Amino acid sequence: MLLLRVVFALLCAGIGACLAAWVLTRRAAYLGYAWRLFRYGLALVLAFFCLLILERALLPIL
Repeated sequence: MLLLRVVFALLCAGIGACLAAWVLTRRAAYLGYAWRLFRYGLALVLAFFCLLILERALLPIL
């Protein structure tokens, strides 16, 4: 759980840094990086919750 919090904090910091760089430079590449980080983070969160639900569903069977 600590690892998940660290990854989430780094992900938020990375997105924030990309958005700040985009605001300062107006280069579209930084906005693309932020969007890519957001999508990867969303995929990781969905995978984590799917595994959590699967664990809860299979625990009573085993």
